[in-house]
Amino acid sequence: MKSAAGTRNHEWISLVDCDSSLQEEILAESQYILSHPSFRNSRRCVTLFKYIMECALKGDQESLKERVLGVAVFGRDPSYDSSADPIVRIAANEIRKRLAQCYEGEHQSRIRIHLIPGSYSPQIEIVKNEATTRLVETPPPHPEKIEGDEGTEAEASSCTATAKKTRSIFFLCILSFGVLSAGFITWFLIASHRHSTQELIWAPLLHTSEPILICVSDIRGGSNLDADNWASNVAGVLTTRRIPATTLKGHSVPAMSVVDAIVAARIMAAITSQRHEATMRGASTVTLADLRQSPDVVIGAFDNPWFLILFSRLRYHVMLDPVTQDEWIEDSQNPGRREWLENGKTQFADSSVDYALIIRYRSPDTGKWTLAIGGLGKHGTAAAGELFTSHTLLNTIPKKLVEGGNNFQIVVKTTVINGNVGPPQIVASYSW
Repeated sequence: MKSAAGTRNHEWISLVDCDSSLQEEILAESQYILSHPSFRNSRRCVTLFKYIMECALKGDQESLKERVLGVAVFGRDPSYDSSADPIVRIAANEIRKRLAQCYEGEHQSRIRIHLIPGSYSPQIEIVKNEATTRLVETPPPHPEKIEGDEGTEAEASSCTATAKKTRSIFFLCILSFGVLSAGFITWFLIASHRHSTQELIWAPLLHTSEPILICVSDIRGGSNLDADNWASNVAGVLTTRRIPATTLKGHSVPAMSVVDAIVAARIMAAITSQRHEATMRGASTVTLADLRQSPDVVIGAFDNPWFLILFSRLRYHVMLDPVTQDEWIEDSQNPGRREWLENGKTQFADSSVDYALIIRYRSPDTGKWTLAIGGLGKHGTAAAGELFTSHTLLNTIPKKLVEGGNNFQIVVKTTVINGNVGPPQIVASYSW
């Protein structure tokens, strides 16, 4: 907003700072807006404006978010993609245009309601000297044509033509040019910046406001399954891609849950360092609907059924022989080779070598980006977790593999001496 006259005797406040008497004036002004010809012929604008004002007057800022508005006002599914369906942004732009039309005439209220671009929280302007102050709003960009809203294009043309007749448009153009120039320079500097491998790995998962779900393996129930039973369970999941009725590995597996928990804690720290939220849940409590709500991190291979279900069809995937209990990472392009194998007779011991998978994948089963870390044994999971979260070791992952928002898989190898895990080594990788 900019004053066209010599005086600028007005101030801006948020609804949170309004007392009860001022809120009554704001409510009366909102009723005037809703009855204005530029508003009452658009049911969509009326509905969204009413809801925004009600939430703002109650101080409910959490409801003034795009996804919440899409669900509450326009009946969208809670998991809808707001970038593919920008109904809220389109309607908000239309409201800004219609508010400008409301204040084009001789309406002399000292209260003016505005919806600032980039926000769904209404701002209040108090005009202290109406006789000498006339405010002209910058004309918003033309919204897309929306079926069911009469006169959209004609009103937009009228608003633009009126704004061009004011003297302030010249100064606004100069200001806009300056802002665009500054924005271009900023974009150029950012684009020229060499992003770290860690930023490139996490980038696809952080393009959302939803907390990332960390799905870590856990023990279901109190069963003490013997080795044959858990091997049959794992083979069943790999074949049917369904959640088993009982745990995959019993309590006899030494320290597996501890290793997974340590890796999960390091993943949580890596996410929070990117100033993003995360939640952690056991695999036995996670459903497909949960995985569809937000980006996910899946930790654990044979003891986490979601690892087996989501990634069993990728080029590199874990396999198990239910008879010998041998575990290996299979390359679907060379299915006969068992180069990355852990012998079933030594899988719970301090074997001399272990292998793991690191995966970033936009799963068609969930529609969300998923990161996964899982070893054939506990040592492989520990080594892969270290490679994935260590700032120093992350630089060993080729940037070409992880940049550009592509899917990728990494096969990790580690040596084990007296129960101690050696440095992780990348033995194979693939991206698409």
